[in-house]
Amino acid sequence: MNKDECFKLGYVIKRHGFKGELSIKFDCKTPDYYKEIEAIFIEINEQLIPFFIDKLLLNNKGIATIKLEDVNNDNDTEQLLRKSAYLPLKLLQEDTSLAGGLNELIGFTVVDKTHGNIGRLADVINQTAQVILQIDNNGTDILIPAVDNFLKNINTKTKTIDIEAPEGLIELYLGE
Repeated sequence: MNKDECFKLGYVIKRHGFKGELSIKFDCKTPDYYKEIEAIFIEINEQLIPFFIDKLLLNNKGIATIKLEDVNNDNDTEQLLRKSAYLPLKLLQEDTSLAGGLNELIGFTVVDKTHGNIGRLADVINQTAQVILQIDNNGTDILIPAVDNFLKNINTKTKTIDIEAPEGLIELYLGE
């Protein structure tokens, strides 16, 4: 499975116990939607590796305790720590709103009303007071606040995010 056929569900944050269980942070607005998944892809050495799920328990903070088949101890979990977890795009929740779940959209094409295609969503930065979209424009990062006034439409079928950035913001990054 290729990354462009998937969306980022979250990442492995730590071990849970000593029997090969892991804690995975679901970076989406409705983690309950994904609590019945049967398999997950984890990115190891830039490859998406499939793992079947034996057990998945989701807490109310979007963190899942997960037991994967053939992952039975600390040695097995070592290579999975701090890795990103993915699911196929066909499992992407169709009612993705502008208010959340933006990590599910990494890799989507970002189209500005004035400038057209400005690049691909490379990351969603959540460590600031304001969630920021990091858009890769041929190696140049464009940072756009993820607010409803700027985000106009998300189309999961065409994998596009339509925005209307404030005048001058995109030019600031592209030197126009």
